[in-house]
Amino acid sequence: MFEENIDEKRVITDTNILQEELICRICYYILWKPRICASCQNLMCQKCILKCLSPNQNLCPFCRLKFKEKFVASSRILSLLSNLRIRCCNSSNGCTKILPYDLLEQHESFECKYISKKCHRCEQLVLIENINQHENICKPILIKCSICKALVESQFIHSHKDECLQERSNEMIEHQPSILSMNRFRQENYFFLLWTLFKLILFKPSMIHLVILKFFIFDTLSFDMKHRYEVSIEYNNISDR
Repeated sequence: MFEENIDEKRVITDTNILQEELICRICYYILWKPRICASCQNLMCQKCILKCLSPNQNLCPFCRLKFKEKFVASSRILSLLSNLRIRCCNSSNGCTKILPYDLLEQHESFECKYISKKCHRCEQLVLIENINQHENICKPILIKCSICKALVESQFIHSHKDECLQERSNEMIEHQPSILSMNRFRQENYFFLLWTLFKLILFKPSMIHLVILKFFIFDTLSFDMKHRYEVSIEYNNISDR
């Protein structure tokens, strides 16, 4: 795969010094498909200026004026770039080719025998010509799902998490009736407790503190119909004394 970010260390020069004007002012790599601002004359890579320009504000990142491109960079700059000799980006994989600037993209995209590809199971970079053999013996990387804690192959982790989230959503929907019943239960019994408290204020003031205590801890009660019955009986007994 062609690498547009060409580090100056890949450039072979007689003096080991690269002209500063051949460096993009945005990414600080070797200019690639250079574009020049008509207002401030700054040179930039094509991909860099496209990233800087937005649909609503097409301003040059340097002069902050509306970007107007000079479609042809100076012939001197183009000539200097054409004379560069650059190591293939796959040199770390074994490629020894050193190519002219103008032939680099063709070589790295289609001709190089050392192009690598990331294995979808272990995520290791492997030469394309060896990828099938590698995948036959590859041991996948296992990742723990943050939701269910199961160990899942890295290539499936995203789809697995989607399924986990869907299952949790379904469980919440299934339990929704119970939640609604709990809310109704609490609402009904709040009214009952308030009514009991009112009766005690009128008839049994000395026992008010018991009901107030029950009232404040009521939210911690679990939804249990048997317990609801016991609570009702208890308060009925208090109010009838």
